[in-house]
Amino acid sequence: MGFQPQLPKALVTSVSDYDQFMSDIDIFPNPTNGLFIINIKSTMPVRIIVTNSSGGILTENNFIQPVIKLDLTNFPAGIYFVSILDNDRILTRKILKSN
Repeated sequence: MGFQPQLPKALVTSVSDYDQFMSDIDIFPNPTNGLFIINIKSTMPVRIIVTNSSGGILTENNFIQPVIKLDLTNFPAGIYFVSILDNDRILTRKILKSN
């Protein structure tokens, strides 16, 4: 069994609150050749964690800016997961990296 990162527990006060968080975040292009952008429609501080399909953490950083550019070009083609955490919510999206 692979390493599973321990993410903070999220408190979602309502389904509409989580739906708003999801709609405020775009990740593109997906699939990607390695370079992709996370567009957050607010300036909330977030922590972004990118993991591989085994759960290993590839990168983990804090951001405040609304447009975040990430680069997976040095990693092999495959499935990756991008987790975006704010104060009380977590959104995880699957990213497909092709050659």
